[in-house]
Formats: sequence, C-alpha cells, structure tokens
Amino acid sequence: MKLFIAIAGFFILFATLWEAFETIILPRRVTRPLRLVRIFYRVTWTAWAMTNRLIRNKKVRDAHLGYYGPLSLLGLFATWAFLLILAFAMLHWAAGSAINAPGETPTFRTDFYLSGTTFFTLGLGDVTPRTTVAKAITAQVVPMPIKAACRSHAASAVVWGTVTGSWKVSSAEYFGREYTPAAYRIAAVKSDAAGRIAATFTAPDDFGFQHDIMLQQGSRLLTKDAFSIDMTVELLADNVPVGTPIPIEVHGIGWRELEGSWVMLYDNRFTGWISTVTTGGTARFTLPAAGRPGRHVIEVVHSDFTFPYRNMQQSPAPDRPQFKVGFNITAGTPVLPPPPPLQAQARVRRLPPQGELAATPAFSGVAQPVVVEGSGFAPGKTAALNWATVTGNRISGGAAVSTIASRMTSGSGDRSAATGGWEERSRKVAEATADAAGKVEFRFQAPDDLGGSHGLWADTGTGERKMC
Repeated sequence: MKLFIAIAGFFILFATLWEAFETIILPRRVTRPLRLVRIFYRVTWTAWAMTNRLIRNKKVRDAHLGYYGPLSLLGLFATWAFLLILAFAMLHWAAGSAINAPGETPTFRTDFYLSGTTFFTLGLGDVTPRTTVAKAITAQVVPMPIKAACRSHAASAVVWGTVTGSWKVSSAEYFGREYTPAAYRIAAVKSDAAGRIAATFTAPDDFGFQHDIMLQQGSRLLTKDAFSIDMTVELLADNVPVGTPIPIEVHGIGWRELEGSWVMLYDNRFTGWISTVTTGGTARFTLPAAGRPGRHVIEVVHSDFTFPYRNMQQSPAPDRPQFKVGFNITAGTPVLPPPPPLQAQARVRRLPPQGELAATPAFSGVAQPVVVEGSGFAPGKTAALNWATVTGNRISGGAAVSTIASRMTSGSGDRSAATGGWEERSRKVAEATADAAGKVEFRFQAPDDLGGSHGLWADTGTGERKMC
C-alpha cells in the first residue's frame, strides 16, 4: 500500500510540475489532448458559462464574463499548489509519517499539514520532520516559494528567533516563569539570479529545541523554517578525590512546557532540579564528588512534574534525551569544604537603597554586629531604633504579602498592622543619644529573624527616620 501511494505521489508531483512548465515556460503550443490545464478550463468554464446564462442584465453578464480570465488563472495556481502539497504529503505518509507532532500520533492529516505549512513557508515549527528521509522530502518543498519571494541579488538578513526568560516574583510571592519573544540577525545574505540564498552560521548557545530561522528584507518577512538545538551535558573534571567540586555544564535546555524541566541523579539518587530560566538554556553548577573510590554515574533526565521518568514510554514527551555520564573518584586525601564562617554570603545581588539612616554592613548573618548612623536628630535627646518584620503564614495572606513586604523594607513599620494572614510588627533593638550636631550611632546584633530585607526606623518624638 505504501509503495502504491509513493508511486502515486511521485506521479502527481511530476505531472503537476510538467504541466506548469508547459503552460508557463514552454514557448510552443502543446497539442496533447489529455492535459490537466485543459480539464481545469473545460470544467470551470462550463460551470461559469452556465452561471452566466442565469444573469438577465447584459451589463452585469458582460462583467461576469470578464472576471473569469484572471480568476481562473488564480484558480489554476491554487490547483497546482494543492496537488504539490498533496504529492509531498503522500510521500511523507509512504515514508512512515516520520514526524515530530507533540501531543498526537502522526496521521496523513499531519503529513498534509506539514507539507502545506512548508510549501507556503509559514515555518510554524509545531510539526517537524524526524528522520533523514522526512527531512529530505521537506527540503524539496521549501525552495519553490522562496524563489518567487526573493528578488534577484537583493540583500536579506537571516534572523534567529528566541526568547528571554525571567521569574515573575514580587517582594514575597512567586507567580511562575515569564518568557518574552526576541530575535537577532545571525547572517547577511544576497539572493542569486535564480532567487536562491545560502548562509552558514554557528548554532547559538541558546535555549534548546525548536527555534525560528527567518529570512527578512527590511521589515518584510520572506519565509521562515524551524531549527532544533540539541541538549548536551559535559563534566569538566574526572579522576578526582572524594569531596572535589565537579563542574557540570548543561546546554540546550528548552523553555516551553515539557522542555524546561530536567533533574539530576547521582548514582541513581535524586540530587536536584536544573533551571535555566534566566541563563538562556545553559546551566553551570558544581557537585561534590561523593562515595567510594571507583566509577560513579551522573544522569540528567527529563521531568515535568519534579520526579524523573524512568519509563519514558509513559512520559508526555517520550522522545526527550537522557544522559548518563561517568567519572572516577580516586583514592587520596579528601577535599573538605571550608569552615562555615568562610562559607557565609559575601555579596547580595540586589540591595535596597540607603535612606536617611545608613547601616554598616548593609547585610549580615544572625548575631553579627551592625552599626546604624543617622543625622538630623534633636541634640541631646535619646532615640530608639526599631526593627520591622512580619509574622503569619503563606496560606491566607493573599495579595497583601507584597504590600506588607514593601512597607517592611521601606521602613514604614511604625505600628502593628494586620492584613490577610500576615501581621507586621516592630520592636526596639537599640537606643542612642544624639550629639551636639544631631548625629546618632546605634549598635546592635542582627536578630534571629526571617531572611531578606528588613526595615529599620528611628523616632525621636518629632518624627521618624527610615532606612530601606
């Protein structure tokens, strides 16, 4: 059956292209009686003429006849396009429908859809060829419309389509991931006299799986196609003693659903989740070499619901790659981590701006000494420094969590305020007396409290001084 469909597909493809050649390019008249063009015009003209006889108004009837010529030409082009799409769909089906179609089993309808979107250079990327034969069939469809779209010797840009990722968070709430479409030029090309283009580029270090490659002339999109970036996993150390940090790089993690969640297993034990939301598909991390001397295995496997699939047949995306990389732990002096005090955080990526009070240091661990300085206080008067925090839960706070956290970090926590499941509180942590110039210096130890930013504020009785 598949052989018969393949032969029929080749026949329709050859017959359609030959008809187009005879009709448009061949300078002499074709006298062969059995022709697709002749059948098309006899059928359409018969129907058009019958419709025309029903029109009583002579002027309208003449106009109706005049429309037949240009409309029939468009109809002929549409018929050729349909037959070419059908022929390539039949070839895809005969080749086994070797197509990536997420969420469904490929059928002839899928083959026809791929053939049509490729022929009209839509490049949607939701359905792509999987095997070499399927890719070869698809590649024959693409050049047909491009030659008509590209102007001879016209300059064009090859543009890479991608996204930029970020976390959707407020001061105290997490709302998920967010990806914004982005694009940039990767090559400049000129079409030749036949309207063909050729470009070579290096696959970018970007999110994995499907991307759009677009051909543009200025702001005009000529065509686009899909390109897939494969995942890679690399261990940057081997033959090391126990405790040695092993650098690991994973490239090509995707961003779409069922593409962006991957986990790592160490000797068949769940170790952690790999995230590349803000790093463009690339994850770099270290893992201490653990276990007895000998061979050990690190696995990177797909997981969309936290837990890795061990039977990939049950995965919603069973074609996702799985990686197993081995390394050796040698006998020797163990590499021990530094003492805990040396592991303390050395810098904070985002600090709130200083206010009228300045803290030194701007961040620290629990029980570490902190000095807060300020000016503009009443000379000789004692001021109290207050520490703002919240108590409550994550369940019933709702949207009020962001508001509470914002007020807390802005130092406006001069009174208790209950909102939702959270309650804002302040407590005195230090006192100091202003000197003759109105300057004050508070000293205290960082309280054992929630991590993150806290507001500090001082009240002399005439007003308050705030620090974010």
